[in-house]
Amino acid sequence: MSRARLLEDLQKANDAYAMAKRSFADAKFLARNGMASNVTFAAHVEHVAFHRWVRAHAAIDAHKGH
Repeated sequence: MSRARLLEDLQKANDAYAMAKRSFADAKFLARNGMASNVTFAAHVEHVAFHRWVRAHAAIDAHKGH
């Protein structure tokens, strides 16, 4: 995979992870204030986005060795 493609994947992973973290924080806020929210789903989405972000960083690091 080209470095440009890896950097594009990393940027997408960064954006997705930031959005997931905001959504998780919003869901926790709603739950604390007695409003309807789905904290479990938001936590799952944040977890998946985090691992995608980690894989993107690992791919960049692995590519640096070539």
